[in-house]
Order: sequence, then C-alpha cells, then structure tokens
Amino acid sequence: MLVGTRQAYTVVNNTDVVDEYHKDKGTKQMRLDVWESYHGELRPYPLDSLQRDGVVDVARSLLGAILVTGNGTNRVVARIIETEAYAGVGDRSCHAANGKRTPRNEVMYEAGGTAYVYVCYGVHHLLNIVTNKEGVADAVLIRGVVILDGLDLVAERMKRSEKDLLSEKKRLQMTSGPGKVTKALGITMHHNRSQVNQASVGGIVLMRDDFEVEESLIDATPRVGLNYKEAGDDIYFPWRFTPKGYL
Repeated sequence: MLVGTRQAYTVVNNTDVVDEYHKDKGTKQMRLDVWESYHGELRPYPLDSLQRDGVVDVARSLLGAILVTGNGTNRVVARIIETEAYAGVGDRSCHAANGKRTPRNEVMYEAGGTAYVYVCYGVHHLLNIVTNKEGVADAVLIRGVVILDGLDLVAERMKRSEKDLLSEKKRLQMTSGPGKVTKALGITMHHNRSQVNQASVGGIVLMRDDFEVEESLIDATPRVGLNYKEAGDDIYFPWRFTPKGYL
C-alpha cells in the first residue's frame, strides 16, 4: 500500500489488512496493484476508445484509467475503480432516455470525450464522460477512484485526518461514491463540457499508464440509486463495474 503526501510516498506492509478482506490471491494482488503499479508515467487516453460503439464495454475499459485535475500544488491524480454505463436514448435510466433533450443533458449529445457534470439533489456534482459518436448520448458515470498523488490535498478537501490516511479501507471510502469523487478532485460545473483528452489549466484530463484490469477481475452489478417507476427493469442491468474486492 502507498501512504503519504503528494511530495513522497512510502511503501508499507499491509498483507494482514488485505488478507482480512480478500482471501483470493488474485483479488489481493489487484488491491495492491491499484496503488503500487503507479510510477508517474502517463500518456493520453486514446480518444477513439471513447468514441467507439458500446458504452458498456467503454465503462469496463475505463477501470484503471487515470484522471488528473489541477496544476502544481493543486494537482491530484486518481485511478478509476468504479464506473456505470448509461446507454443513451434506449436506456430508461439515462438522462437522454427516449431522446430527451434539456439544457442540462444537451452535452450528452456531443462526441465522446466530453465531460458531462451535473448537480445531483442540489448538493453533489457528478462526473460523466460522454462516449460514442456525436448525437448518440451515451455516457459513463465515474463512481469511485483511488488517489495516487495529491493525497494531502484530497484529505484537506474531504476533512480527513492523517490517521485516517493510514487505513486502506478509509482511504477507499474517502473517494467511493460519485459525489465524493468530484469533491476530492475539485470538479465543479466549471468543468462541464470540457474535453477530457485535452490538457487545460484547471481542467480534467483522462490518462492511462501500463496498469490494466483483467476481464476476469471485473465485477458487474446493477447500477445504484435508480427509480423503478421511471426506468422499469432497466435498473437491473448489470452495468456497474469495479475490480473484484472493491465494493
């Protein structure tokens, strides 16, 4: 496990803690790799991977990708570990269900690689990445991340103590949930409609490194917080994805 500030990280032995949650060797290795695989060498996430058909496949492939926000001392680097797929006009759980268009969701009809940020219940900002081609309105909700760099800044934003950061479980909980993700990364409505494949001052950049989540280590479960009266059986689609052991 890696703990520390954005200036320096220290590798500590956490085998006992990992074994407590995960008896399976493959799952245990995944928990460790999420942090230890990061070496700071990043490259842009390919735009064509965001503009291809099949938002469910895109949501799965975004596991392990990296979000970078801010610059200098405000820079935060986070690895995506939980996503949900929303399949445009044919998905009754989607904001664009049945071709619905409003000032809020209009951004969903832009080409893949566009950030769709909205406010939920008047409190939480939620980050989605629009996918597929222009006019389709597919999107992936970013539900959970782990912090790779900028941990002290995130702890300040989330009002966590230094002691909290020593616990793997508490560090995961700190950025588990879409509202926590945006608060930790400093994402607001200012980022709505920004292009995640383009570096900009104070923007959101989607990157990747050599880390990959193997298909056999992905859990697929129903999406969270959906309304049966509005979406019917679509709420049961297993379109929420995370590496095994992180829920």
